[in-house]
Amino acid sequence: MRVPFFRPSINQEEVHAVEAVLQSGWLSSGKVACDFEKEMCTMLCREKKHPLYTISVQSATAGLHLSLASMQLPRRSVVLTTPYTFVSTVNSIIYADLQFKLIDVVAEGYLIDPDRCIAEINKNTQVKAIMPVLLAGDSLDYTELYTHARKKGIKIIEDAAHAFPARTPSGYLGTSGDAGVYSFYGNKTITTGEGGMVVCHDKELYKRIMVLRQNGFEISPYERKTNERPWHEMYNVTHLGYKYNMPDILAAIGRVQLQKSERMHSQRALVVQHYTSFLQNLPYLSIPHIDSKNYTQHSWHLFIIQFIDSRLDRDTIMAQLYKRGIQCSVHYKPIHLHSYYKTRYKLNKDDYPNATKSYQRSLSLPLFPDMTEEEIHYVCTTLIEICEGMMR
Repeated sequence: MRVPFFRPSINQEEVHAVEAVLQSGWLSSGKVACDFEKEMCTMLCREKKHPLYTISVQSATAGLHLSLASMQLPRRSVVLTTPYTFVSTVNSIIYADLQFKLIDVVAEGYLIDPDRCIAEINKNTQVKAIMPVLLAGDSLDYTELYTHARKKGIKIIEDAAHAFPARTPSGYLGTSGDAGVYSFYGNKTITTGEGGMVVCHDKELYKRIMVLRQNGFEISPYERKTNERPWHEMYNVTHLGYKYNMPDILAAIGRVQLQKSERMHSQRALVVQHYTSFLQNLPYLSIPHIDSKNYTQHSWHLFIIQFIDSRLDRDTIMAQLYKRGIQCSVHYKPIHLHSYYKTRYKLNKDDYPNATKSYQRSLSLPLFPDMTEEEIHYVCTTLIEICEGMMR
């Protein structure tokens, strides 16, 4: 049997939606992208007391960059974030001409330690923003951290690339900060192929992001097309911007995926329940905790296991799984272990022991909505066979 790491849930609905855009004559950002933003906003606002604004973008990387660039932070301000993340997180900080400061994750975990963040905020007056990463679609209780940050005037940007459509009693993950950014990359919980969405609460921040998203033009090409004002009044750049808008072709896929998002989320949770039933009592593995009554508080974008027996080598196990047709991955190689950041920013792995330890022991198993029980059984029995063989 061959089991891919991910298989997208795409059918004729997405195909027809794209065909409609191709036949419309308007392929870039237009009505379809606007409708996608409105529908996303409506869904996210269900459990929010305050209004939200949504901006579709070419990628979550672009969304993070736009969020920071629009917050008007002093040049070279410090942004706290985690070493346990994809490189886009720190890249976006660098793009915005800000400095990143890595804060280690909690022990045995993957999420930034809130107590360490608070300690750094208290001693470093250059900290002007924090960027927690909701890795795998999970979160910690950051209430105290966020409250402390707001008292100090520190901005909160949630890297929620993995988080949609997880929700807590206070609302959807990714909507608790000044800005949140979702990813719709090919293997995410919903996909547009490439793409993302910025969510924010402040109307002025929303306006600045909208201008910067479209090369610094006050009025977008689609708005110019439908506006009766003289063209030279509308064709005007007010800021140095970026080409970060989402085209209608991708937004068309996103609108269909959004309609299916809750069903696909439930399917992912069911896969996780099957994994849990196979792997939960193995003394050499640590697996994510699932509360069947509150499964919606995790997006289940990833199912990351940890090998807690010293006889088990992650890379060897991964290679053996590949030989047997099972594609796995590692999420992620921490920032401080990449040669570019390690060298340029003089990062020392000993400064982030929790992140290093979690990385060395972790493996992401295949997880997608249409994964069959037969595929899950094959992954689990093969994994157990390899592990127990190594420990003999």
